[in-house]
Parts: sequence; C-alpha cells; structure tokens
Amino acid sequence: MTAPAVLWGSNGAASFAVHAVLEQTGHPYEARWLDLAPPDAPRPAELLALSAEGRVPVLQLDGQVLTESAAICLHLADLHPEAGLVPAPGTAERAQLLRRLVFLTNTVQEAMLRFLYPHRYVDDPTAGPAVKRRAEERLHELFDRLEDALGGAYVVGDAPTVADVYLFMLVRWGRHLSPPAWSRPRLRDHWLRVLQLPGVARAVETEGLDERPPR
Repeated sequence: MTAPAVLWGSNGAASFAVHAVLEQTGHPYEARWLDLAPPDAPRPAELLALSAEGRVPVLQLDGQVLTESAAICLHLADLHPEAGLVPAPGTAERAQLLRRLVFLTNTVQEAMLRFLYPHRYVDDPTAGPAVKRRAEERLHELFDRLEDALGGAYVVGDAPTVADVYLFMLVRWGRHLSPPAWSRPRLRDHWLRVLQLPGVARAVETEGLDERPPR
C-alpha cells in the first residue's frame, strides 16, 4: 500500500501544481496548509526544519523531503504512469516535456517572481518599480511565445501532462499582468481545458481559487 505523502503548501502558491498532480494521480496525501501572507513573513520552524529556504511546496514522501515544484510533479507522475501525465523515459515526447517544463520553471516562473516580488531583487527600494516594469515586459514576450507554441490542445502531444498543469498555474498568476496572460486566445482555451481535469478542478476548489478568464 502506498504511504501517504505530506504536502506543505499555501493557497495559490507554487504548491498548486503539486497539489493538482497529487489529486490527478490519486496519490494519498495529507495537506499542511500555511498562511504565507505577506510572502516575506517569518516561516514556521517546522517548515524551516524541512527546507532552509522556507518555501513551498515541500513534499515528504517515502522518507524523503522533496522541494522544487517541477521536480516533484515529474516524480509523482513517474510513480503513477497509469495517470498518463508523463511520457515514457527515452521517448521524443519525454524530451519535449522536459524542455517545456524547464522553460516554464526556469524562465517564465523566474520572471513572474521578479514581477510579483521586485523588492527581493534590489537593495534600493526605489529600484523596485523598474524591476517590476521590465519583468512585465519580459513576461508579455514569454506568454506571446507560449501562445504561438500552443499548436494543439496540450503542451506536448494529444494528452495532458504535468507541463499543462504547470502552465495552468503560471497563466493564473499572469492574471495580474496588463493585459492578463489569459487574454491570449490559445492560452485562455488551454487554461479552461486544463481546468476540466478532475484533479485540477479539485485543487482549484480546495484552495478557493475562484478567478476565471472573462467570457
């Protein structure tokens, strides 16, 4: 019998992708939800004991402490191949999934953090607005590229993968841009399509994330 995992997370944070993949795969888990508002508030000692960064998600699984959303999502998908959220190792589809997922976490998510939390990247508080402005310009470039790259229903192939869950999360974060990330037709349709996945829908409902693209 599969031992339950323990997910440390916060509503709408980077833990969402892991939460949705846990739900979609059916892996048993216990959620330990934290109020991380404001984002730079002191972290609980119990979380810091697991992760020196004090960031979520943290997943305790099979005696391991796992961090980094994309890595956790891939590991969970590999544990549950029956869920179909990841192509088989060694295939061309797997290579494309890894390419897309690393781009989402290393490039898009990093730019989003600069947009949402510019004060983390500067010593001079007056420089924060400039960091945020440049990050927003960069994000519009990146979301335009993602829009153009969505030639089909999903990021890779004809079925949803963990990359689609991750893109769903980042597009939701991009609602703060002007115009929002989901104002792009393909990204909007993709977001609504991924929302129909049972695990994603349950995670959205549980976390109380009621924002939607306008009709």
